Amino acid sequence: MESKPFKVKNSLNKLNTGLKMGEKLAEILLDESIRGALAISKGKAKDHFKDLPSNLIFKMGLAISGTKLSERFAFKTKHVKDAQLRTLMSILRENMETQFAKDHNFSEIKTLEDFRKNVPVQTYDTLALYINQHIHGKADILVKGKPVSYATTSGTTGEPKYIPITERAKKTSHKNVSRLWTHSITTERPDSLQGKILAIASAAEEGKTPDGTSYGSASGQLVRGLPKVIQKKFSIPYEVLAIENYTAKYYGILLLGMQDNVTFLSTANPSTLSLIANKGNEWREDLLNDIEKGTIKEDIEFPVEVRKIIAKRIKPNPKLADQLRASIAADSDGKLRPKHYWPNLVMIACWTGGNSNTFIRTMKEWYGNITIRDMGYLASEIRGSVPLTSDSSAGALTITENFFEFVHINKIEDPEPEFLTCDQLVKGEQYYIFFTTRAGLYRYNINDIVEVKGFVNATPTIVFVQKGKGVTNITGEKLYEQQLIAAIKKSEEFCDTKVNFFMAIAKMTESKYDLYVEFEDRALTLDMKRAFLNEVENNLQEINIEYKAKRSSLRLPPLTLHDLEQGSFETFKKWRISQGIREAQFKPVPLTADIKLSTPLTILETICL
Repeated sequence: MESKPFKVKNSLNKLNTGLKMGEKLAEILLDESIRGALAISKGKAKDHFKDLPSNLIFKMGLAISGTKLSERFAFKTKHVKDAQLRTLMSILRENMETQFAKDHNFSEIKTLEDFRKNVPVQTYDTLALYINQHIHGKADILVKGKPVSYATTSGTTGEPKYIPITERAKKTSHKNVSRLWTHSITTERPDSLQGKILAIASAAEEGKTPDGTSYGSASGQLVRGLPKVIQKKFSIPYEVLAIENYTAKYYGILLLGMQDNVTFLSTANPSTLSLIANKGNEWREDLLNDIEKGTIKEDIEFPVEVRKIIAKRIKPNPKLADQLRASIAADSDGKLRPKHYWPNLVMIACWTGGNSNTFIRTMKEWYGNITIRDMGYLASEIRGSVPLTSDSSAGALTITENFFEFVHINKIEDPEPEFLTCDQLVKGEQYYIFFTTRAGLYRYNINDIVEVKGFVNATPTIVFVQKGKGVTNITGEKLYEQQLIAAIKKSEEFCDTKVNFFMAIAKMTESKYDLYVEFEDRALTLDMKRAFLNEVENNLQEINIEYKAKRSSLRLPPLTLHDLEQGSFETFKKWRISQGIREAQFKPVPLTADIKLSTPLTILETICL
């Protein structure tokens, strides 16, 4: 598929990249020699050499592999069409002997047109038959061999999606893209990784599939898989990140993190950072007491082994406790803020696109005006982009790891929509994104809309705009219409009550869901309505694992119920028609992020849990 000139240029670029890696190694060794000599001359040799092994290995590994990855990536961004065709053929060749390949004639695919003809657009539901065979122990079904683990995310029907992770994808699509991104950070701000890294992730293992393969958080798997010598660079041990009790998890993160010289802070969701800051202020007396005395608050429910791990890492530090108390006294609002206990923090990495701006504004009140680096277009299914600067949330498409296709948002309803490749995109336009990964997702429709913000050489840079139809997403919960409908139906049955009309609105700026309901029985008491609301809340948490996680971690408050007057459905329908919707095209809107849709509704009573 790829052109001959590209093959020649690619070989030359490999040779040039090797030379630059050698130069980088020599540069690091010289720099560390100078640092060591300065430390000795200042009488600080003990402090310098204590962390030298982990710091040196981290720097060398990142600099050498990062140089290789960035040079190779930069070259391929100039030749995006050829690079993408090479990626596609590499994925197809690697999985040529699988059942999916045989069902879709991989051996006959020689061109992009062949690929599209033989492999229709896929969703999780169409791949579930293959994935289900993998999780029951069968090999060579969707991917070569068997997945080494699975990432989990919420499915439309309530059953979790098991997203395969292969050894190849783990090494390249996860680790290498992370190294490329991290290398771009050290190039921009070398001081960002001079101190400790505080990374917040979820548990790598939340359970096992029937064949014994673990499933859980992709970010947790990445942190747990770090070499032990590199883990010393991180402030929070994995065992703390894996705690199920969120109060204990957050307390452990704060207690350990406050006592480290943190220069880089990373977590995907900015709402987590505001929550951590809030908890640090709320628990300040207990935290400062523990810091002063080198103790761990007795009633925090740490697992026994985790309490031992934390105990080994802390010691009495009355000086730091006094400094933080002085910071509280000097604060205009009398609060303890992250900028007090992490004064050397250089950069925060998190999502900044979509509706994240609401959380970013709140976060800056706690952390100050700090540099923020976007983590890119990131989901359980894919790491789809890599932002190479902190000036923009846009990231270059990961063209060396995934094959991308796009449909313009105005064409998605066409009987045969036109699929575009990376080299055909236009700046400023929005598209539905489809991707083929190294982990068995072929022409996968994730129902995401992205916007092209610019280009790195010839490769588009994108930002996530929003989920497509039928899904809302405030802080990562990805709530589907079908899930809400199922939750309402189960609640009606359990509470023996009928609903004439309902609509849930995701209020992005307030980070909450409001549920508007017209009950058939107008004689329901307040307690009955509250019981119904509580049942809807419980059902949503049972159906959607991401919603449950966001509620448990306090990133989402419970639903608020608005009891509507009789005839609200007809009122809503008439209003929609008056706004230009043809009566024949009118459909109820069970779930939306459009707050204007509540305009015609009259609320009789508001109930909170």
